[in-house]
Amino acid sequence: MKIPSVGWAFFALAVIVLIGYVLNRGIYIGSEVRRSPYGYAKHCRYLHFAGAKDGLTFFSEPTPEEADKKVCGMFED
Repeated sequence: MKIPSVGWAFFALAVIVLIGYVLNRGIYIGSEVRRSPYGYAKHCRYLHFAGAKDGLTFFSEPTPEEADKKVCGMFED
C-alpha cells in the first residue's frame, strides 16, 4: 500500500513541530558538580535553539557524591 504525498507532508510537518517544541523546552545534554560556598552543587545543562545553557541547580550538598545523585529533568522547567 502506497502512502499518498499528503500523508508524507503531514508526517514531515509533525516531526518538524515536535523537534521545534523539544528544542524550545531545552533537551538535557549533561551535568557537572561544582564547588559552591555552601557545599557542592549540581548544574544541569540544556540544549536550546540559541545554544546550551545552565538550567536547574541543586545547592548545598555536603559531598560531591550526594550532589551527583540528584537527577536532572529531561526538559528544562
